[in-house]
Amino acid sequence: MTKIPRANAIATTALLLAWQAGAMAADRPASLPVRADGGQAIKPTLGGESPTLAAQIETLLDEGFVFAPGRARAAQKQAAAARNAAVNDPRLDYAYGLVLLKQSQPGLAKAQFEAAVKDAPRAYWPAWQALIRLQLIDQQYEHGLTRLDEFAALVHRSVEIDTITPAQRAAARWIGLVIGAVDQTADKSKIGKRLNQAELRIRAALGAELSHELQLGIEAAQQRHAELAEQAALAEELSARKKDQKRVQEAEKIETNLSGIDQEKKDADRTKADLKKTFEEQLTKHEKQLGELERDYLFFQKQAASIEQSYLMIGRQMTALQLESSSPRGRAILQQRLAQLQGQMAAYEQEYAASTLKMGQATQQANVVVQQRAGVVQQYEAATGELVKKNAALDKWAARANDKKKKLTTAGGAAGKAKSANRHDAKLHALAAYV
Repeated sequence: MTKIPRANAIATTALLLAWQAGAMAADRPASLPVRADGGQAIKPTLGGESPTLAAQIETLLDEGFVFAPGRARAAQKQAAAARNAAVNDPRLDYAYGLVLLKQSQPGLAKAQFEAAVKDAPRAYWPAWQALIRLQLIDQQYEHGLTRLDEFAALVHRSVEIDTITPAQRAAARWIGLVIGAVDQTADKSKIGKRLNQAELRIRAALGAELSHELQLGIEAAQQRHAELAEQAALAEELSARKKDQKRVQEAEKIETNLSGIDQEKKDADRTKADLKKTFEEQLTKHEKQLGELERDYLFFQKQAASIEQSYLMIGRQMTALQLESSSPRGRAILQQRLAQLQGQMAAYEQEYAASTLKMGQATQQANVVVQQRAGVVQQYEAATGELVKKNAALDKWAARANDKKKKLTTAGGAAGKAKSANRHDAKLHALAAYV
């Protein structure tokens, strides 16, 4: 991964807009806002504590935002060292939380964001936003929406007399974006009433002018949903075209192989009692190759059937798990177990694809041997005028090739399109695609 250049520690940049794009888990911030209430940044002095802390945070981000062996541990040590210069400073907890997100540890990152929210002497908005985002992505809607209510109250309390700052407008718009994203992605039958209540309370807390910004955020989420739907439809169409092209190409290739097999079957439907020794050795070699390929084909066919049964069994386990515990602790354990089972299902899918691919490869190799055998027969008959009896085992490989061709030209298209549609539709229901 390319390392992001270090920014000047004295220069400070607001991270709010980056969070609106949902980039905190992937992109290293140039620097952190100085003020804890989300207002205008205060330029630190060169001789005080702020430049030292800023430099330590820069080093922490430099270490942690490179995904490589040893970097996570180095970032952990840097965070521990920086705490000596930052007692209850939410910026450090927030920065280390971003590093943990980068290192694919969202649970630990959430703990850091919670520390930045709870322990800070003043509210630090980026940490609030990060915590809310993670809770809602994890479908902890009650906790996330409660925090969103509290955050809206913080934004409102920070409004000075007759003055609303750009940061407060951006925060209100971000809250609207979150509400709109949850509305587009969550199960309305389960969370719709709670979401409506939260929106009413937040509008009342923000007041008329900031509620206008809130509405703009909600409309932005609706626009994002329309964009994702359009992208999903386009991706599905492109995927279907590629699969259709691939099926046509494979069907044409199989047709060529079938032509050779059919020709041999027509030409070799005749009998001959005696064959010369050299010709018998060549045919024996081909028969041996076909026998080995037959064993390989049957092995991978049996393996694919076994994997399919395991896959279905895990699916039944997941269905049973989803009907279990409703307590917070039970849900956490349930989510962890479901994630494990989903990983196993993904592995089975790869193994199944590999087995079926090897079955196809065995069929293609057998067709090559069949073509070679046909060439030997043709040469022998041309040289001797004698006819060769057709090996009935060749019919088996021709049938397999025909079966694959039929699947490519008929049923394959619908299944591929359905799988592609499911994959792209899933993105429409992922909150991280909005916030």
